This record gives sequence, C-alpha cells and structure tokens, in this order.
Amino acid sequence: MPDFSAARRRFAVAAACLGLTLALAPAAEARSTSQATAAPAPAPAAAPAPAAAGAAGAGRVCLFLAPRAVGNLGHVGWAVMNGDGRWYSGATETDDVKSVNGNWVHGPDNVSVMLHHFKTKRVDGPYKRYRCTGTPTGAPLNAVNTFKRLMKTEYRLHDNNCLTRSVATFKAYSGALNGLDNGNWTPPNLYFDRHLSTWHWETAQDL
Repeated sequence: MPDFSAARRRFAVAAACLGLTLALAPAAEARSTSQATAAPAPAPAAAPAPAAAGAAGAGRVCLFLAPRAVGNLGHVGWAVMNGDGRWYSGATETDDVKSVNGNWVHGPDNVSVMLHHFKTKRVDGPYKRYRCTGTPTGAPLNAVNTFKRLMKTEYRLHDNNCLTRSVATFKAYSGALNGLDNGNWTPPNLYFDRHLSTWHWETAQDL
C-alpha cells in the first residue's frame, strides 16, 4: 500500500501559517534538548541602547510565537529594534489578501506599545512567547521595507508565509542573521524551539 505519510507531513507544514481549522490531534510543543545553559534572557526593554539616537550600534530582534495557532503548528511575527531603542513590528496574519488587509506593521514604538500589539492582535491562538537575540548592527528601515515588499507578493504555503517573511525581515535587518534557516516547509513551533536554539537565541520569555 502506498505510504502517504511524507505527503501528509508536507501538507501539515504548509498549513502552519494559514487561517485553517485542521483536524489534528493536539500535540505537545517541540522542546529543545540541546540549548546551551545561559542566564535568563532580558525582556526587549533591557536591550543595550546605542550611544545616540539614530547612530549605528547594537541591534536586537525578536520572534513572537502563537504556539496554539493552526492546530498547534504555530504562527509567528517579528520585531526589530530602532537606533534609539524603539521597535518596529509586524506579521502576516492571513493568506487571503495582500498588503495591510492580511498583514500589519507598526513602529517605531516604545517597548510597551510593541508588546501590546502582540498581546492583542490575535484572539484565536494568541501570541504567548518570544525569543530575542542581539546583533552587532541593525538596519530597521531596511527590515521594514523588506517586509512591506513581501506583503505585496502572493502568499505561498511553503516559501512565502508568516515564518519565511519574518526570517527575511531579520536578514534584511542584519547580515549577522544571514545564517538563519529560511523557514521553508518548517512549522513555526519547531523553528522557534529548535532552530533558534541552534543559533543560540535567548531563552523564551512569556508575553
């Protein structure tokens, strides 16, 4: 009898960023068993601020996770820090339409406002956790422009979704993040728990 397990797995991954109700049994979130021991990560507000507003300096990015969204496969959004310690943030929330109807982007905001966006954007399968990492430099406007360009493109299940757009935004922000896996065919929960641990992102924080 043909083995359809691989095809079913690809479909499940592809659906991860869709607003679909999947007939999947609840599954425990993937947990990393190889993360290096580290001190608890600070909230985004504790990121080291550049010496002067707008000056080139240390950058910071965060990936926000809605772990129970889409049949427990997960959903993600992104945030990047500006030169003065404020944040740009955004996400692709649906595949139905392009531009602002299916996506959102805000900023620059102070950290409280940025976190509020993620706390209130989703009612069904809300954002619950985030992980951050620092970068030597950051180009926030380059990141925002990259995401806005992707907002106008056709949503594709395997390579142009909530996760892949977030990763592309991070790479546009800093070349130090170019080594991140692009997220193709990867459930957001798996990427958040395992892939980010491979790249030594900070411990997940509750939103």
